[in-house]
Amino acid sequence: MKETSIGLNDMMKEAAVHYVLEKLGIEPLFEGSMCDRKRKPYIPSVQGWHNECKFGVFMLPDMENLISCHISESCTWIQCCADIPFFGLTLEPFIILDPCEDVIYYGINTMNRSLSLFDYEWGKKIQLSFNDIINIQFSVRKPPAQNIFIFDMAVVACLIDDQKCEPDIKILESTQIPQIGCDGPTLNSKNFSLNNWMQQIGSKVSNTLNASQVRLLLHQLGLDNHMSSPGCKRTDVKYVPAVKGWKSEYIDSSIQIQTFKDEVKTVYKFQENIS
Repeated sequence: MKETSIGLNDMMKEAAVHYVLEKLGIEPLFEGSMCDRKRKPYIPSVQGWHNECKFGVFMLPDMENLISCHISESCTWIQCCADIPFFGLTLEPFIILDPCEDVIYYGINTMNRSLSLFDYEWGKKIQLSFNDIINIQFSVRKPPAQNIFIFDMAVVACLIDDQKCEPDIKILESTQIPQIGCDGPTLNSKNFSLNNWMQQIGSKVSNTLNASQVRLLLHQLGLDNHMSSPGCKRTDVKYVPAVKGWKSEYIDSSIQIQTFKDEVKTVYKFQENIS
């Protein structure tokens, strides 16, 4: 009788969980197999991390009692396993940044997405939500002239109510992940063609480059480290008022200066002719 009672309780609990998931409209998210924090790839671990990246990973938080995570040998493939208390369910969020294919893969359990780096603005927060109940959020920053990525990532599950969410975990917070190989395609500036380049990235030649495409182009041409930030403005007081494209102080009228079109403005100081 005791064994029968235990089995009946388990069946009732499973039915109750199924009912809640169905009512919340999130049942498809849990149709796959569950992850297990006590099995590979999450073990062996130190402070909740099984880190197989052979290079330095900085700012990894202590996750031992909250969630178990794995960093692959590629360093930019991160997946985690978290338990959902009282429901006997698990969440398995992941993010894969592939610098060779210029794409980010991300998702949670059975919900997967991809994002081209051509369309991603470094540092922008991306959120993947399942009925506003299960959420994964991440952002990636790419410091110029450094072979690292800076990751932020969080996962939240609010199955009971939006005031009590478990798990609610910051998995990565300004975590520095090394970039191994594939520093992005480089371009030969000598034979460079903007028309050909735009066709290669799938953009029409007649289109204006968006901000992310401009950053990518400057990076591939090796010019991103030479650009000033913030950039100059032709309307700044430094450049106006101007005559023939020049703002000049103490100019000698005998000096001949070149006339510039509207695209260029230059500021020069000439020595006053005292003689």
